[in-house]
Amino acid sequence: MICSVCGNDRDICSPAGGLPICAECAARGVEPFTCSCGFVLNGATPSADTPAEFRPTKGDLTACVHCGAVYIFEDLGRLRSVTEDELATFSDEDRRQLEQLRKAYAARRLTENN
Repeated sequence: MICSVCGNDRDICSPAGGLPICAECAARGVEPFTCSCGFVLNGATPSADTPAEFRPTKGDLTACVHCGAVYIFEDLGRLRSVTEDELATFSDEDRRQLEQLRKAYAARRLTENN
């Protein structure tokens, strides 16, 4: 089974909020990340057939599928918010794509709420 925190295929020792978590992450106190909007992100959870090179590593970005907030992976699958200074270092194309992503999530929320 795949750990929902680090994305590695390991023996799962305990569910964390209903998500699988490996013994190494549990021992280090790392749990699935909750976005500021309250949505639990488990973006480190690939499918069973996802090659290792496509699993998130330190420095990779992810976004909350509920609100579009952007986060960066740290060690062991920990996430933190991307700073404005970091956003400024992204290419114009990357920033444009992030803005499109945020708009798409906002439009979806409006549709869901109506």
